[in-house]
Amino acid sequence: MTLKELLDSLTFDEIAPYILDRYKNCDVRGLLAPYKQHFDYLRSLAPTDPKLIERKEARVSLYKESEKTHLDAFPLEGDLWEDSLSKELVIDDEVKASNAEIAACCLWHTSFYGYLPYQCEETFDEFDGVNKKSSSLSSYKEKYSDIIPSKREMATIASFHKEIRNEMKYYRHRRWTKQNSRDDTCMSYKKRCWRKWKRRMINSEYYKRISWCSSFIDSITECGYGMEKKLALQELSILYHSNHVSIKRLDSIASNAAKHFDYLKELIEKYGALDNISRNANSFICLSVSSTHPVADVEKQIIGILTKGLLGKHRLYVKTDESCGNEMKIEMVFYE
Repeated sequence: MTLKELLDSLTFDEIAPYILDRYKNCDVRGLLAPYKQHFDYLRSLAPTDPKLIERKEARVSLYKESEKTHLDAFPLEGDLWEDSLSKELVIDDEVKASNAEIAACCLWHTSFYGYLPYQCEETFDEFDGVNKKSSSLSSYKEKYSDIIPSKREMATIASFHKEIRNEMKYYRHRRWTKQNSRDDTCMSYKKRCWRKWKRRMINSEYYKRISWCSSFIDSITECGYGMEKKLALQELSILYHSNHVSIKRLDSIASNAAKHFDYLKELIEKYGALDNISRNANSFICLSVSSTHPVADVEKQIIGILTKGLLGKHRLYVKTDESCGNEMKIEMVFYE
């Protein structure tokens, strides 16, 4: 039996309990939603012809770690998903797990770098390190120079000031504790170290916030069409001045335009897609669809589901993005 055949023989609800079981003693809020997306995405793919892949089998076995026995599937991590789907699952005789438990194990491995393609790309971008981040940051600062605040302006934000203060308290405790026994330590040297570390913390927090907010603004305003960009930039600029910002993206994997709204609704209401983020009082929400399947009025009701119980201001954007195909993409940010 191949991995593709295994997944096609099961429903996600059969697998879900075993996924949760792999995360014992962990915070599992919002965990099932990305696994549901990953499961459906894998089932939508066509497996690679086995003749074209080097490793044609994946071994399902048991291994021990600190007196506990775990189920394992190798090799699946890092392989192309289409290649993994075509692999024959070779199950060791000692493995007595059900098909649903084996599927949960396989999904844990295949989702190692991300649940959907764009998440894998983000993970690999992180691996590229400082140069990639520096390039993106420079691009954002040039593109949004009219709305990005200065460090001095951002330093007046209460949460920014608090973050720096907490970091400096930690630094002072760690550094001074180590140097207590050194009575000959020059006080001016301590002060130089203090100022240098503080500048580093301010720069780090500033650039982190700029990158975080700019990536969302860029995604909303640059890809696709159908919205007034200047007005959107003016409205979205408030994110740079906010105390708290939580960003989330949800993609439907329904393979049917008539069902993508129900799919996203189920992710939120049944699988807790928003349970692992802070839903601050205000929000910007963008629905993206292709021109072939414009947003219906009933689908705009998703804003009521996303902002249920929130009393702040909420702004809905609707954007045409041909890359969506039959699916719908929701990008949202909650801020205060």
